[in-house]
Amino acid sequence: MVKNENLLKRISSSIWGIITLLGSFLAFISIYPNIKISIIEILTLTGILLFIVFIVLIATHISHLEEKINKLENILNIENRFTKIENRLGIQ
Repeated sequence: MVKNENLLKRISSSIWGIITLLGSFLAFISIYPNIKISIIEILTLTGILLFIVFIVLIATHISHLEEKINKLENILNIENRFTKIENRLGIQ
């Protein structure tokens, strides 16, 4: 559950980051009304931001998986050492 909660926290913080960026972008547009920006451009920017956020989430997930794989490899190395010791001692 803790890992899922961490993932949910990262996703929610990313969503809040996107909302903040969009809010600041809309505030910029309201301050400078001479700049003409269409809704399609705003949606395109939002899509690009979402794409970047998901790439970051996937990258962090992959790095966590790599850490887990390294831990499992260490456990397997320890088990192999124990089997070598057992074979030397003749323990079945």
